[in-house]
Amino acid sequence: MLGSSKKILIDTGFIVALFNADDEHHIDANKTAERIANLKWYTTSFVVQEIFWMLSKRKSFSDAYGFLEKVPLLFILPNLPQDWPKRISSILLRYRSAKIDLADVSLVVLADQLKTGQIVSVDRKDFSILRWNGGKSHFHNLMDT
Repeated sequence: MLGSSKKILIDTGFIVALFNADDEHHIDANKTAERIANLKWYTTSFVVQEIFWMLSKRKSFSDAYGFLEKVPLLFILPNLPQDWPKRISSILLRYRSAKIDLADVSLVVLADQLKTGQIVSVDRKDFSILRWNGGKSHFHNLMDT
């Protein structure tokens, strides 16, 4: 099994690549999806919203809507802690020069909550910069294994 946790975080670009055969990461995303199919896929509502928006722009509203119907089958969407606005704001300020987006930062808060830094993302730049575990730990991107 990959990593030490059965919980993995799922970022936007990975799902967009799975749903879009024209995406440059489509083949790698499919291979990764096969490898991680037995794990529990966690994400946030911020990521779901970003996926919907990107699919509607890059493919079609119909494709985006089809993704939305599959959300309950694909992901576990836990509630973020009550103090999520404060935590997200703090992380955004810490990384402001890197121009990290809200969806990515929401995954940092979720990583802290779930106590896992295993992520699947085509966004290697942001997740090589971001840290979880109170800013102490690097993410482990399963797209790279």
